[in-house]
Amino acid sequence: MITEREKRIEEDSENDEIKKLKNELEEKSRLINYLLENPVKLAKEEKCSFLIKTWSEGIGKWICYLYSKI
Repeated sequence: MITEREKRIEEDSENDEIKKLKNELEEKSRLINYLLENPVKLAKEEKCSFLIKTWSEGIGKWICYLYSKI
């Protein structure tokens, strides 16, 4: 039988995992938005080997794929 203490520990562990995943998602979301808004600037800053134009969701946004120092 699971005690209240064990149950709380399990819930805390699940909450920590959810927070970790949420933070990772927010970080990736910020990076994607930055790439969509600033591909050329980012390419120059990172000294990309390649800058590839691509269309996103039919709107025609630029996406920068970084391949540095291949």
